Amino acid sequence: MLITPYWFALRKGILVSFLFDIFTFAIFFTTLKIYSNGYTTILFNFLIIFFWFLISYVVGRYHQNKNDILENIKNIFLSCLNFFIYFSFNFLLFYKILDFKDNYIYWDNFVFFLRYILASFIGQYFLRLFLIRNSKFQQNWEFVGSHNSFLKLLDLVKLSKINIKFSDSIDKLLIGNKKIKNIIIEKFGDCTPINQKKIINLYFQGENIFSIVNWSEIFLQRIPSVFLSSNELLNLFANISRGRSFQIRLKRISDIFLSLIMLILLLPLLCFLGLLISLEDNGPILYFQDRVGKNGNKFRICKLRTMKVNAEVDGVQWSKKNDIRITQIGKFLRPSRIDELPQLYSVLIGDMSLIGPRPERPEIDSNLKKVIPFYDLRYLVKPGLSGWAQVNYPYGSSIDDSEIKLTYDFFYIKNFSFWLDLLIFFRTIRLVSRREGANPIR
Repeated sequence: MLITPYWFALRKGILVSFLFDIFTFAIFFTTLKIYSNGYTTILFNFLIIFFWFLISYVVGRYHQNKNDILENIKNIFLSCLNFFIYFSFNFLLFYKILDFKDNYIYWDNFVFFLRYILASFIGQYFLRLFLIRNSKFQQNWEFVGSHNSFLKLLDLVKLSKINIKFSDSIDKLLIGNKKIKNIIIEKFGDCTPINQKKIINLYFQGENIFSIVNWSEIFLQRIPSVFLSSNELLNLFANISRGRSFQIRLKRISDIFLSLIMLILLLPLLCFLGLLISLEDNGPILYFQDRVGKNGNKFRICKLRTMKVNAEVDGVQWSKKNDIRITQIGKFLRPSRIDELPQLYSVLIGDMSLIGPRPERPEIDSNLKKVIPFYDLRYLVKPGLSGWAQVNYPYGSSIDDSEIKLTYDFFYIKNFSFWLDLLIFFRTIRLVSRREGANPIR
């Protein structure tokens, strides 16, 4: 994973909020009474606090926007509700072991976590106010290059708070001895030797200078195909096989283990949902589709059917917003992505991975290859149930959406690692729990 000082700066609020929670818990834990069954009590409390951190991340408590009061209240309510459900579950689980029939022990633990949660919420609020007020991370940049590339870059950052100004030469940028901190260079190799020297001097003076591709990779976690040159393409190819054999084997072992466990645990749920699907319209429970996998090879996936029978009688088409072809049970399954669970079988047999670019249908795939540059590169790795594009961008339902998602796929291919997969896995849990990102936006 591409971890740099800028990566931490972009996520400073989340990381500091998480560390603050750990610090607060450590302080409060020193005040907790440990009874005769000390080690078991400690295990109980650490299981509880681990789940508290997990649900805080899942419901978005570490991502709070101080200006969105309703969203913050919703996140606090969901965190507490999930926490106390889990607390009660663990109480029943540890009842005999911890001898909780002595009510004062249970009460001590309950009050401890109640005090901790209250302190955490209050502390997090003032902490985020401090972080926002004292943020020194620069969001203002100067772009040096063609006006056409500048407009494409503006399109990439239109949803962010990043401000970019345009200059067609480094000389114009330096007029007036302005103090410049952040510069994006379109093509350093196309600059004259004199301008290259000026750029290098600025770099040694401590300025932040990036190529347009590296800047997009670091600050947007995307690699736009419109800016890729032959050199960047070679770098992308080389990174796929360079020193990653261990990572690939670890990924495959994780895929087999997790998909097998999930299939076994979720089989009763899949059977129940299959019954509901059948009862709604007496149609088939499962739906099979051809998809394009690694190296362009075709394979078949299996999903729970969420559309009406003969939904594609007029031919293959993208799902769209408020699609009338979706069944009533499908309206519940699609946002939660439960309909995708049978694809765990494709992961188990090796056609797919848990994490990777989303596989596309051959009919749509052939059209995308004609209009999107370097589209085939996404099939250098196995497709996945979830991926960097899926957790960063909503459901794709057009060529434009596919082109945007490809930029995230390129980032994943270039920076693939076990830790990036782990990050995507937890972000997927967060999206599924919040029922986000699975519906078309147009």
